[in-house]
Amino acid sequence: MPRRIVVSAIAALLLIFMLNLWLAPVASLQQSETSFGVGPHGYQASYDLLTELGFKVARSHLPPRDVIRARTMWYVSPDFLEAFKNQGQAEASEVVKWIRAGGTALILGDVDSDWTRLGIDSSTSVGAESSRISGSVARESRQLGIAGLLSFKSAPAGASTILTSGKNPFAFAIKLGSGLLIAVADGRFVLNSNLGDGDASLLLVDLVSAFGSPTFDEWSHGMGADVSLVATLVASRAVLPIAIGITAVVLWMLEQRIWPRRTLDDASDTPTPSISSFIDSLGVIYSRAGDAPAVFEAYRSGSLRRVRRRLFPRADVSNETLIRRLAADRSMSAETRRWLIDGELPSTQAELVIAVRAIESYRGTEA
Repeated sequence: MPRRIVVSAIAALLLIFMLNLWLAPVASLQQSETSFGVGPHGYQASYDLLTELGFKVARSHLPPRDVIRARTMWYVSPDFLEAFKNQGQAEASEVVKWIRAGGTALILGDVDSDWTRLGIDSSTSVGAESSRISGSVARESRQLGIAGLLSFKSAPAGASTILTSGKNPFAFAIKLGSGLLIAVADGRFVLNSNLGDGDASLLLVDLVSAFGSPTFDEWSHGMGADVSLVATLVASRAVLPIAIGITAVVLWMLEQRIWPRRTLDDASDTPTPSISSFIDSLGVIYSRAGDAPAVFEAYRSGSLRRVRRRLFPRADVSNETLIRRLAADRSMSAETRRWLIDGELPSTQAELVIAVRAIESYRGTEA
């Protein structure tokens, strides 16, 4: 198999491999239960809707200690409220500490949320096939067609109920230190699968209007801050095949072009080539044959063939026709005409050199 095909195949495989590394995280994000998710359990539709409405929506991959407290952070079904999360209590404590320092956090729970990790000792109850939500932050009552929508059985001491589901608190606000914690019993209305049903999108806009443009938290879903591509590749198993591929390409390039490049020896002492030296050499070579007339006839015949190919590239003309055409050329010198047109033959080697020089000097004999 030609080496060029092998190298092209290796390059194509490396390109496919790199595309796979780049596209795999994108596909994973689209199926995640985050603001990047386009599946039924993601909530990118909420993110896009608020963006289209002109709200300054953002995402954050930073831990609470690095988040600017002026932002309103939205934690949608955060992992730190899930029972399976071993570090959940520590992460929840970080969020509470950030709130007490002056942050505003709106936390939307789900059926597995353990609110005690935030210091909220309130249990939840399951609603009917649909629920009517109303309260101070809703412009009017909102109908949510989500079966089994959760609500709190009661609000903790010091909390202010801002939304109700029937007679139960659906969302309440608690002042913590210099900040504010808004707890929403069930955040399923912001998911892609539910946002278009009933008044879910209207309730979403009510909350944003009441507490400001949201920054959706992705840190609580296991996402970290952006890192460079180089750092990601170095830390992954892909570094070995990539290194092998790069080494193979470099070795092939070195094999194709020896380094350092070979150069000619210094020829500064040699004479510069010229047409005069070429003609002299050609005449000497012919003269060494011993029979000057015979040598000249052979040389003249070859010169006429060259002229014929140049003047008549597609026609086979006779020597007589060619001679008549050349005889009409007024630029031809008398010396050239003597040997090329008149057909005079040199009798000595010296005349042979002169004849060759005369014919070679005629521009019409150039190849």
